[in-house]
Amino acid sequence: MIPLRWISLGLVASLWLATPVRAGTFVQPFTSSGICGDFDVAASLSDPNTFASSPHCTPLCRMTVSDCKKLARKIASCYSSYFSTTGDFEKRNCAEQQPASAARDCKAAVSAATKVIEKKVDATRASNFTSCETWGTNCQATCAH
Repeated sequence: MIPLRWISLGLVASLWLATPVRAGTFVQPFTSSGICGDFDVAASLSDPNTFASSPHCTPLCRMTVSDCKKLARKIASCYSSYFSTTGDFEKRNCAEQQPASAARDCKAAVSAATKVIEKKVDATRASNFTSCETWGTNCQATCAH
């Protein structure tokens, strides 16, 4: 199941990339943000009782949370880079529009859309950190103390 936050991010991104007002003389070279992978790292974690039988259960739970956050951070960085790069190409494409006022309006629209997407990426990263921590809390609750 695709998390709602990704549906909204995907919708904003697809609308932004498909907006004809930004159409210049060339097509976007990057066609899919899917190159960054699935942002919902916590959803890929195994059951929280994975380490319950280990004498090192608590440290393993903590390490998993740390790694979960690292992966979420790297994936968020990839999405930020992807949309920034895409925005740069969109702005160059805008520069090819005439008259100059159309090019300026186009660039302003690209900048605004990039800011919206970046805020969504930041919010999703924060949400994923929370999911990683929740998994860790549940994991530690299964440890024999």
